[in-house]
Amino acid sequence: MFRRTESPQLIISVDGFSAQGAEKAKTNKNLVLPATYKGEPVTHTDGVAANPAAISFANKGLTSLTIPQGYVRISPNVFEKNNLKELFIPKSVKNIHKSAFQENKELTRVVFEKNDADGTRGIQIDALAFYACNISTLEFQGDVNEIGRGAFAENKIEILNLPKNGINVIGTAELTDNPLVKVNNLNPTGSHFEWGVFMQETKRS
Repeated sequence: MFRRTESPQLIISVDGFSAQGAEKAKTNKNLVLPATYKGEPVTHTDGVAANPAAISFANKGLTSLTIPQGYVRISPNVFEKNNLKELFIPKSVKNIHKSAFQENKELTRVVFEKNDADGTRGIQIDALAFYACNISTLEFQGDVNEIGRGAFAENKIEILNLPKNGINVIGTAELTDNPLVKVNNLNPTGSHFEWGVFMQETKRS
């Protein structure tokens, strides 16, 4: 279901399923987000909090998601608790908000596309964005502006490929409870690390 706003600029967002789309999603678990609506580019997923008439994308058993080039914002909780397996984030995406993909228990691979060399800043990934998935492969091909608290905590990441230019801020406990054995392109001069980024917690039964 689409929503159009024009303040301060034109934004067209897809916020969830229509009733017809939700019915289709009961059997088709491959979601391709629309690139355009009535000839205008779609750039946001703002979720049912912004559009109560929409039916949430969350917890629908989705196994694949295609995000077209041109999207800039993925809203909080919008795709949480699905069954996504792999995810490619196009370079146009600048913000992935809190808990957007958390608890996709079958998600094993996430790749962030390389940015254009045009001086634009990299992506911002908010707290808990990919919390408690099953990610073993995490690859940043381009620049990253900030990664929030616990964004990739409680996954299966063993090898982490950081962007060569560093990350402005890596948040507290961002990678807590991952079996990390190697971090590539670790660049302390180009990054600011907050407390406990790579901390491993001992869980009590």
